[in-house]
Amino acid sequence: MLKQLQLIYDRVAETAHEKKTLEAMIKDALTNSKPYGQARDRLLTAQIELKQARDAVFSDFQGDIDKLDTMRLEIKTDKELMTDAALSDYIKGQTVVVKDKDGNEYMPVWSVKFKRVKEAKTSRRHKKNK
Repeated sequence: MLKQLQLIYDRVAETAHEKKTLEAMIKDALTNSKPYGQARDRLLTAQIELKQARDAVFSDFQGDIDKLDTMRLEIKTDKELMTDAALSDYIKGQTVVVKDKDGNEYMPVWSVKFKRVKEAKTSRRHKKNK
């Protein structure tokens, strides 16, 4: 199973590299497009105007905005606690379900991500170029 996992990882890495190359090519074409540049300039001007109007309105609600920021942080923290508790219950073999106020049940959705733990001595890109 480990070899299959490595093959899948390699396929994902190769596809991601191709995707990055294509995105760079398209970005370069957009950068060199006069109509795109003009539209982008108009968009940036509109975004500046929008931000100024938003800031003017938000200045009247600073206390409420601070409260919203606190609430966002509390929600994020509580979701992390829920994840930890759900994983702990799952490992113990318990059923993991929560219900909302209307009685709807929610089951956890598990996700696995991979994080680089150390840099390889020689990267694949250097090996291909030799």
